[in-house]
Amino acid sequence: MFIQNPFRSSLTYSPYGPERADAIKTVREFEVLVALCKASPILSEKYLGEKLARQLSPYLLEVHEQELEPSPFFRNIEPSPGEVLASHLTTALLSLGINHSSLQETVRNNIWVYLDRCQLTASDLVSRSNSHNDIKDAIEVATLTVSIIGFLDAAASHANFWSYKDRLCLIERVKLVLSQDFLVVVEKSLSTIHNSQTPSLQLREWKRYVRLYASTGRPIGAMLLQRSFVWLLVATTSLLSVEFDMLVGKDILDLRLSESSLFKSTFQIGSTESEAIETLANIASDQITLLEDEADYLRLGSVWQQRLAFSTKAGALISYMNCILYDDNAADVGSFMAWLENSLADPIQMADKTLANVVLRSLALISRSFTAFAPSVSRILPRFIIQGSTSSQSIAVASSCLAIVLQLLSHDAIISTIYTLGNVLSSGWTTDRTLSANLNAELGLDGNGNTFLYEEKHPSISSIVLAANTEEESLMIYGNIVKAICSIAIACNDSKITALAQSMLLQKIDKVNKSIDARIITEASGLALSGGPLEFRSLLKLYAKMTTEGIKQKNDALLLAILKGRDYLSTSLHRDSPLFDIYLRHLLEAIISKGDLHQVESTREADVEFAAREIEQLLNPLAILMSNSELASLEDLDEDIFSLIRDSWFNIVVHGFAMNTERGTKYLKELR
Repeated sequence: MFIQNPFRSSLTYSPYGPERADAIKTVREFEVLVALCKASPILSEKYLGEKLARQLSPYLLEVHEQELEPSPFFRNIEPSPGEVLASHLTTALLSLGINHSSLQETVRNNIWVYLDRCQLTASDLVSRSNSHNDIKDAIEVATLTVSIIGFLDAAASHANFWSYKDRLCLIERVKLVLSQDFLVVVEKSLSTIHNSQTPSLQLREWKRYVRLYASTGRPIGAMLLQRSFVWLLVATTSLLSVEFDMLVGKDILDLRLSESSLFKSTFQIGSTESEAIETLANIASDQITLLEDEADYLRLGSVWQQRLAFSTKAGALISYMNCILYDDNAADVGSFMAWLENSLADPIQMADKTLANVVLRSLALISRSFTAFAPSVSRILPRFIIQGSTSSQSIAVASSCLAIVLQLLSHDAIISTIYTLGNVLSSGWTTDRTLSANLNAELGLDGNGNTFLYEEKHPSISSIVLAANTEEESLMIYGNIVKAICSIAIACNDSKITALAQSMLLQKIDKVNKSIDARIITEASGLALSGGPLEFRSLLKLYAKMTTEGIKQKNDALLLAILKGRDYLSTSLHRDSPLFDIYLRHLLEAIISKGDLHQVESTREADVEFAAREIEQLLNPLAILMSNSELASLEDLDEDIFSLIRDSWFNIVVHGFAMNTERGTKYLKELR
């Protein structure tokens, strides 16, 4: 469906007459024009806005073919003067239209004329793609390309300028400009620029621009155009459900996961609106299908080309999901789930943080909106956590999304999943690549490792045997599992679940190796903050016991893990937390109690040294806790706390922490 633009005009139309923009010949002229653009958002007077719009409009209408004179002064303008100019001009005019309603029609007309001219130029360049004047045509294509990129990025940031119908019209017009034939010509032209040896100052500048785009992680080409277009599509589909002000500086997926009340009601969707949503969904679907068809080819490209492709796919997935959640009749939920599962099963795609975060959060959102998918998603996410050799950030996202999905199911499902993950920590590892039958059954896999995505099947096996190639890979997976268990328990915000997870994890200490023990000790600190006082005190006692053992055994890795855990508690706890006083008293009383005889030592000197080392482990957590809570400035502090502080300070000094001692100098920052 194509909505006819009511403001459509001929390609020669200009709202301010037939005047043309003067050619920009010097960098000073360029900088003056950019400065005028930057002034547009702060103009409050209507007549000043109209005057500035009259000055800037001709430049926008010709920016797609503006050939700047080669100059060394333009080299400081990155990534290219053409993109920067198009972006600033678009931003300026859209800002004027947003701030001055009387200018909206004028600005809208100029945008349509600009896109009409881009389409005409693109069609002309496609028709000339087999001509002999390759270098000249290639530079024209590159000039048009950077102009469109600058325009699209600025339009996405100011999508609130257009009405709902105008945004759809904008998307369809840009889609016409970015035809498949034009994208092929773009790739061919940039290859010509890259490989040509023709002695030309202008060609040399464009070679430099191509290298600069590549060095900044945005290799110029068809994929960069599609990425910019898709994220304009994201802005368009997001504004279907939420106001623009709510989106500024925020992620639409995070908003959907945390603040569903902000979204517009969609109880009554007319047939025309439904057709429009279907059009947007089809555009997003085409992008996803195209990227999946070209997946093998993209694997041969550079890392940055792959990242652009993954960013494009992430934007297309968000757009399609926005359409589903706004009108589930306009898009196919089953196809969307298949795309998500395919991405989840591809380690290369899930290694990209942007795409991984979109896929994982989309699974949680679809499960929340279409609860029939929740059981299957609750099985494939643990499989990803256990098998995925991905970043800890993605594992944290997967864990929080799994917690969201599990809360849609029964309480038993949460407990079962935590135990399922926990049992892996006791299973040991094997060098066989194939998952065991237990793992397949537990996570809902068939013999070929495929998920039973649409089947109702509940786990029945109580243990998982971990499969990995190397010990290093196994340890990484074990660490992911520890992180996942803690994240699930924290996200559930249930003291009983927290107590279960903490108890189970602490029982796994000494079951794998010291590295995983350290990970459990550190992660347990975050878990304890979401539990009750009983679980919190239990962890503090364990920390105290393990600190003593770590000093006796000279286990620096263990001591470092405990210190990280204590520091995290000190950083996270605030005065209004019921756990704050418990922790403060624990640290002070622990310092006061140091100095008793230890069985492994028999002399007074050795005892003092051992106690001093125990006190060392408590100074930094106590310093952070007191500093963050500004304890020294509080006038209503309990007399009991004052007494503990005084006694602990006395014991600190007794054990050699003074200004004139080596130990005191070493910990001077903490003591202050």
